[in-house]
Amino acid sequence: MGGPTLGIPSCSLRNHLKGEYGGESSEKSHSQDLASYPTPLLIIFNIFTITCFQSCCAIRNEGMKQKNQVSKCYNKTSFEYGESFFDELTKKSLDRLLLRRFAEENMDKGRILDLACGPGQTTHYLARHGLDQLIGIDLSSGMIKEAQRRNQYQSRATFEQGDLMDLRFEQGEIGGAICFYGIVHFTLEELEQALIEIRRILEVGGQLLFSFHVGTERRSMEEFLGVQVEEITFYFFETEAVIHLLKKVGFGLLEVVERHPYPEAEYPSKRAYILAQKENVKKDV
Repeated sequence: MGGPTLGIPSCSLRNHLKGEYGGESSEKSHSQDLASYPTPLLIIFNIFTITCFQSCCAIRNEGMKQKNQVSKCYNKTSFEYGESFFDELTKKSLDRLLLRRFAEENMDKGRILDLACGPGQTTHYLARHGLDQLIGIDLSSGMIKEAQRRNQYQSRATFEQGDLMDLRFEQGEIGGAICFYGIVHFTLEELEQALIEIRRILEVGGQLLFSFHVGTERRSMEEFLGVQVEEITFYFFETEAVIHLLKKVGFGLLEVVERHPYPEAEYPSKRAYILAQKENVKKDV
């Protein structure tokens, strides 16, 4: 897979002063309220506000840095990645089973996205099993070129560069989506933002099938597939934490499967596969 983008929190002092729903009058009211506080409290408030602002900016900058590093890594290793993983499904029977069933259940759903598609191995497999309006999306332009090259005779799929945290589609216009190991460079907080964005573009009842490494491990590396790269970080997730996020942002849970690694076929980590669907109304968790 190509590295997905990383979510970036935002902060606004103006919105902080305005309040959640207030307009200019609300801002003025808050300013008058602040003026009535003793000077020491105002100093503490200012220090707190500045600290929050600086923390948000630091997180934003770190997120941008990681996003750029992930993109550069996969641009640099797109050929090696394709050589290593384009045929990986031949060694992974459960992955094939889940993808075939997803294709069967979403045959008449219109456009289907393969998010963080990498060199297009899962896109290619879905196309072989009947889906004909596939769009592979990846942050890395190098991965998109590799996917186009390896799928040049596949007319059922197109590929385009895109940002998983800021997809170009309108609300509710996509029939379904898969994302195999496309969240490996997210923190848990960033994963929540990604799920919110995916939910936004799916139609009500639209399915999301995705996979990830199970655990609490966090691995950073400066060499990937034998190529020297700027440091990138891989994140593992506890399955229950991911389920909690899905329910929190408005997905219904259809199925959860965990498996041990296939010997000599992949990195030796436990894997999880989750099938969820967009519900009409978000539910409190």
